[in-house]
Amino acid sequence: MIAVFDLDEIQAQYILDLRLRRLTKMSRIELEAEQDDLKKQIDGLNEILASRERLDEVIVSEMDEAVEKWGDPRRTVLLERHEDGSLTPVRSLASSSSSADDAANANPDSSALAAIRVENTVSQAAQDVEAAKKAKKAGNVEEAAAALRLDDEPCAVMLSATGLIARTSPSAVDLWQTREANGNRAHDDQIISIFASTTLSSYGLITSAGRLVLAHVADLPLLQASENLNVSGGVNADELLGMTTSTEPVPGEHVVAAIAMSDVSGKSESADSGEANASNADTTTIPLAIGTRNGIVKRWNRESPSTMDSWPVIDLKDGDTVVFAAPAADDDRIVFISSDSSLLTFEANVVRPQGRTAGGMNGIRLAEGQHVVAFNVVPAGKIAWTYDEGENGLYSASGAVVLTVAGDDAALPGTETGAAKVTPLEMYPTKGRGTGGVRSQRFLKGQNILTCAAIGTYPLYASTSGGQPVELPKPDMRRDASGVDLPAPIEYVA
Repeated sequence: MIAVFDLDEIQAQYILDLRLRRLTKMSRIELEAEQDDLKKQIDGLNEILASRERLDEVIVSEMDEAVEKWGDPRRTVLLERHEDGSLTPVRSLASSSSSADDAANANPDSSALAAIRVENTVSQAAQDVEAAKKAKKAGNVEEAAAALRLDDEPCAVMLSATGLIARTSPSAVDLWQTREANGNRAHDDQIISIFASTTLSSYGLITSAGRLVLAHVADLPLLQASENLNVSGGVNADELLGMTTSTEPVPGEHVVAAIAMSDVSGKSESADSGEANASNADTTTIPLAIGTRNGIVKRWNRESPSTMDSWPVIDLKDGDTVVFAAPAADDDRIVFISSDSSLLTFEANVVRPQGRTAGGMNGIRLAEGQHVVAFNVVPAGKIAWTYDEGENGLYSASGAVVLTVAGDDAALPGTETGAAKVTPLEMYPTKGRGTGGVRSQRFLKGQNILTCAAIGTYPLYASTSGGQPVELPKPDMRRDASGVDLPAPIEYVA
C-alpha cells in the first residue's frame, strides 16, 4: 500500500485500522442479531415446555404433517382386548359419537388432537361392547359378531419363508396348489404355510423354541390374491411373539410355521396338511407333527388350554430347536433330511400322538456332528409323481419332490452357489423311525454338507436373500445322483 499509493507508514496503518474497526462492528451486529433470534427460540421452547396444551398442539401438528406427507390407508383392523378376553374393533373417528365433533371444532386444523380427546369420551363403541357381551352370554355367536360390526368372512392365511404373514381371499389356496414351474415369480412367493380360515377365527404360530402363540386372523393385513401369489405387504410374524402373557418370549426364537386353530365356538377351519398344501377337510383336529434340529419327532394331539394365549407344544432338550411343524394324519408321510445328505421317510402312524408337555421320540438317527436341515409332512394324496414332457420341450409335473443343495461347510454363508438336485419323493424308500435313512445326493470334490434342503409338492420356489428368483434344475429320477450348479445362492425355498 505504501509503495503503490505513495503513503507513509502512519497513513497506511490508519487505513488498515479503519477497515478492521468496520469489520468488527459488522460482525458484532450480526452476532447480536443471531443472539436475539436464539433468545426468541429459547423463549418459545420454554413456553411450549411450560404448557401441556401447547406441547400437545405442537406434537399433534407435527403428527398431522407426517400423516399428510406419508400417510396411507390402514390395512389392518385394530382390536381392543377386554378383561374377559374378548376383542372389539377400535372405531374410527368418523364413526365415534358427537363428542368427536366437539373435539374437532375446538381445533379444526388438528384432526389428530380431536382423536386424542375422543379417547377420553364415551362413544358408541362402548354400547357395541355391551351388546356383544350380552349376546355372547346368551350363546348367540352370530348376534355377538353383528354387534361388533366385524363380519366373519372366509379368508386364507399364508406365511412365507421370509417370515411375512397376511390374510387374503380363500381362492389363494387353489392358486397355490395350481402354481406352475414356469409361471411368473414375485418377491416373498415362497409360502411355507397356507390354510383356509375366517376373519374372526384364531390361528397358531409355532416357534423355533417350541411355543405355540395364539393370534387373531383379523389382526393380519388383508392382501389381494393374484396369479403371482405372494406375501409382500404382510407383517413380520416374529413381531407377534412378544405380546404373550401366558408364557415368556424366548430370546432368539422365530416363527417356523403357522397352523389353523378351532375358534371358541367349536367351529373349525380348513387348513393345510403339511408344506403349505391345503385340503377341504378339517385339519384342526389332526395331530401336529413337529421335527427338531436334533432329529426328534412328535405328533401333538392338539390338547390345548382354553384360557392361555401361548403354551409349549414340545419339551425341547437343551440346544435343540424346532425346524418345522405341520398337520400329519396317520397315512401322511414324514420326511427328515440331515446335513450329511441322509433322507429318512416313514408314515406318520408310527409316531403316536402325545400331549403338549411331552418331548417326542427319535425321528432320524444322526451321525456325530450332523443336524437336521429340513423336515416336512407330505399328504398321502400328494406323494405320487407324474411327469409329461412335450415335443416342444415344455413339461408338466405333479407330486412331492425333494430339493437338496450340496456345498462346502468351510464356505462363508451366501458366498457359494452350491449344486442342487430335485428328485421325486417316491424315489426314496420308506424306512423305520429312528434309523439313519438313505443318501439323498452324492457329494463331489469340494462338497461335504447340504447347505439347503426342502420337501414339498412340485414346483418348489427358491430365491436369494435379496428376493431374486433362483431357477432350479429339472427333476432328476436318480435319488443319489450329484447336483447341478446353481446360478445364485439360495436363501429361501418352499
